Amino acid sequence: MCAPTAARTAPPRTLIRALVGYGIAAFAVLQIIEPVMQGLHWPDAVLSYVVVGLAVGFPVVVTLAWIFDVNAGRIERTPPPSRAPFPLRRMGRDRPDR
Repeated sequence: MCAPTAARTAPPRTLIRALVGYGIAAFAVLQIIEPVMQGLHWPDAVLSYVVVGLAVGFPVVVTLAWIFDVNAGRIERTPPPSRAPFPLRRMGRDRPDR
């Protein structure tokens, strides 16, 4: 992957924040569900369902965090990048004809 392509497709900061938040929330859910499961005598399959649910939710969170931003409590669509941080040049276009 060349640098210009990587610069244009770099994940927004809100995506990183959403992934860290999802990781913390998923960890908390797993830490809470296990003792509750044992206390209420639920079958062990419940923990498997919770893990599958968290795994299915991960790509959903990634997709929504990539597309939308939350600003001042409002959900807004992430604007496309205005332009590349440096000019992109193509081979043969910048040279004068010979």
